[in-house]
Amino acid sequence: MFISNNYKRSHQLQYFILAILIVIAIVTIIIAIYTRSKRVTDPWAHRVNDVGIIHKSADVPSVKFPFKNLYDDKSNKINIILLSAPFRNKEDDDYYKDWKKRGLYFCGISSYREFPQHISNEFEDKYHEREKHCYLKLVDAWLHCFRDPARFLIDCPEYSTPDPTNKPKTHIPNMLMTEADLKNPDDYKYDPNQKKEYDFIYVCLKDSDTCPDDGWQASARNWALAKKCLVIMCRDFKLKGILIGRQNCKITEFCNNMMTMTDLLPYHEFQNKLKSAKFIFCPNIQDASPRVLVEAMLYNMPILVNSDIIGGFHNVIPNVTGEFFNSENNVTEPLRKIVTAVNNGGGTYKPREWYVNNRGRKHSGKALAEFLIKNYPNINNKTMEYAYV
Repeated sequence: MFISNNYKRSHQLQYFILAILIVIAIVTIIIAIYTRSKRVTDPWAHRVNDVGIIHKSADVPSVKFPFKNLYDDKSNKINIILLSAPFRNKEDDDYYKDWKKRGLYFCGISSYREFPQHISNEFEDKYHEREKHCYLKLVDAWLHCFRDPARFLIDCPEYSTPDPTNKPKTHIPNMLMTEADLKNPDDYKYDPNQKKEYDFIYVCLKDSDTCPDDGWQASARNWALAKKCLVIMCRDFKLKGILIGRQNCKITEFCNNMMTMTDLLPYHEFQNKLKSAKFIFCPNIQDASPRVLVEAMLYNMPILVNSDIIGGFHNVIPNVTGEFFNSENNVTEPLRKIVTAVNNGGGTYKPREWYVNNRGRKHSGKALAEFLIKNYPNINNKTMEYAYV
């Protein structure tokens, strides 16, 4: 009996020890799975070198607005992230801080209204005003689009007085360079025999279905000035136009049966409409180099542009790529020049040829690569021929 009890207790002890070992094994497996999962889901794990710098292109995240990726001549991501617009929320703040901590570099680019300064559009998101970010201090260099950089490239609001010498009052390197300067002309196939359905095209997206005279888009695309100019274009020149982005708009009786209005179109459908016009009309002021202007140029369309536009002015070469105006009182003559030319073989206007010879990745992209290599010692490609966005 005594032996039987001892035997039973011995087996119970063995079972108890076995149970403990099984629990330990299970816990170990769970910890291993969790650790592996964390490594897999964290794209940054073990990806920075000993000094905390990300070098491999594959380790650079694919980012979204207001951030943008930079690419080298082999379409590999560069370890520099562009900041193109104000932060919209705390998530943007957190992304910036996390990426900075993990070894990425940052460069500003003026791709959004007056950014990096105060956005004047009254309908703009107010997060950037509440947080009072000083964006020029968050980056190591800046690509700007401004004719008067001293007005916009200022470190913080307390330095908001423009410099009379027109030199940017900032501590970081900067250059005139826009996203639109980096287009690849080969992506836009120009057909000199393209059928033209419209004399001009104007892009102004809607703020609502009622086509109000105010709103974010109306302000950005200068809808107020556009309507005044459309009277002249329809009444005096009898031009047939297409308005992309808004419908049911009351413009002027002179444009009755002269204007086609469409809602926002899919990209390829929009491109077809764009190249079916003879020239593009751009009354915008609060715009940082609209990419649609360059797209029109690559289809060899002259551009009629507001001379007060924030960015993109440097691609308007009178008698070559297009003409300037800034009110309904001085639009007639530049309009006449363009209309006469496009109705007679193009005249002196050769916007595509000019862009190919002066912009694009071969020229602007090369200048951008040199700028980045010079100002970012730890850039992950120091031999690239060009860079682009």
